[in-house]
Order: sequence, then C-alpha cells, then structure tokens
Amino acid sequence: PTVGKPSLEPNTTAQPQQEGGLAGFIREAFRSGNWLGVALLLALAGLAINLTPCVYPMVPITLAFFANQSSQSRLGRLQLGFFYMLGIAGTYGALGGIAASAGATFGSLFENRWFLIGLGALMIGLALSMFDLYEIGIPAPIGRQLKGRSGIVGALIMGALVGVAAAPCAGPLVVAILAEVARIKNPLAGIALFISMGVGLGLPYMVLGALSTGSKTLPKSGAWLKTVKSLLGLVVIGLGVTYFGQAFGRELGDIGKSWLWISFYSASGLYLALFDKTSDRFSIGAKGLALLALGMLAGTSYQSM
Repeated sequence: PTVGKPSLEPNTTAQPQQEGGLAGFIREAFRSGNWLGVALLLALAGLAINLTPCVYPMVPITLAFFANQSSQSRLGRLQLGFFYMLGIAGTYGALGGIAASAGATFGSLFENRWFLIGLGALMIGLALSMFDLYEIGIPAPIGRQLKGRSGIVGALIMGALVGVAAAPCAGPLVVAILAEVARIKNPLAGIALFISMGVGLGLPYMVLGALSTGSKTLPKSGAWLKTVKSLLGLVVIGLGVTYFGQAFGRELGDIGKSWLWISFYSASGLYLALFDKTSDRFSIGAKGLALLALGMLAGTSYQSM
C-alpha cells in the first residue's frame, strides 16, 4: 500500500493567477461580489472628470442656467440639478449597457493578442489628447443643443448631452472603462456601473445648484486644470500598459511584467517632475501626491519580483 506517500504529480487544480491592473481589479471585484467598490471607483472617476479643462468651465454656466430658471427657489434649483444629473446618468448607463451587451457577443476578442495590442495602442493614442498633442472637438450640432433649453426638459437634455461635450477630456477614460465593462459581459452590471459614473459627474451640479451662492463658491479656472487632465491621461496610459501586459504576458513572465510597470511608474514620475510646468499651489500639491503614489507603486512592483 502507498497510503501517505507524497504525490510527485503536478497539481492541476491550482488556482489561476490574478490579473493586475484595472482589468484584474474589476474581474476580482465581480468574482468576490464587490459591486460597491467598483461603483465607488467609477463615481470618483466621474467627479474627477468635472475637474478637467473641458468640463470645469461649463460648471458656472450650468449653475447660472439653474439660477435663471429658479432664481428665488432653492428647491427649484435642486430639482433642475437632479434632472441634469439624471440625464447624465441615463446617457452613461446606456453606454455601459451597450458595452456589456457587445462584450457578451465579442468577449472572445479579449483573448486575442492582436485585439489587446490594438486596444492598448488606442488607449495610449487617446491619452495623448489629454496632453494637448491634439484635440477631440465637440460636434457643432451638439454644441448648439447645449444652449437655449429651459425647464426640467431642458435640464434633462443638457445632462444627456454633457457627456459628449466632455469627450475631449473624458473620452479616453470613458473608452477605457467601456472596454473593461465589455469584458464583464453582464448588461445589468454595465448599466449600474456607468450610472454610478454619471451620478459622480452630475452630483456636484445638483449640490452647488441648491446653494444660494452657486458658482461663487468655485475656485477660478486656471493652470491647475491642466495638471488634473495630465493625471487622468497617465491613468489612461496605465490602462494601455495593462492591455500590452496581457497581450505579451507569456513572453514577459512575472519579472518582465514587474519591470514593465516599474518603467511606466518611473516615466510618469519623470514627466510630472520635469515636463509639467504648472506651478500653482494646487498643481504642486497634486503632483507631489502623485509622485509619492508612483514611488510607492514602483517600490511595490520591485519587491514583488
């Protein structure tokens, strides 16, 4: 009898390795049922989009629209802000549902190396627009629709279109998240997640619209907006790096992937330290925190080798 004799056969039931990056975070969050964590992440992304140069200058204009419609009624301004947020959430929810439905049909594409390479290149290409290397313009018909509306219906239409108006800055981030939602292949989850992102984008309008001071409480637009835009651009490039890592995972191995991320974190830090010339107080603080985070991430990647 061979009872108790250790087996020399390879363990074929080992658990698959977890993926890194945003894709791995979202997949693991869904496997563990952490819906709230992913929804909160996208809501924070929606809030961050408000701080980009494409969206932030529109905030006072939108609040002025609320004030002109209900100048004497805080409840009225709150109602307009709610429908404005509802319009944004509806548009983003539809995008999430479409992406997840497409993922259910074309999910096998995410197992194709060339598709992942193309997706990574697309992310990096879109991110370049966030460093002002080129511009993504707003279609003129949509720009006209954002003006001249009134009442609840006007607020709803303006909210539904503001996601398109934000495309020059938000587009790369939204496309990156759409690609991740497509991998989930769950339309209801895609709708819910993107609604949370739309709520994050629209919530400040509802809150500020209810305040009597409105846009007077906002800091003035300035160079600090370009720093926020650059930080979001680095996030999108990081997503592109994630796809390249997945495409060449076998060739790189664990050590190669670690060096890939160390290179990305180091290059991002050098860009912020040497090439981002914004020097206002907010920009210096934001870049300092970003450099600290990048250094910690690079150290973590090095220690994992």
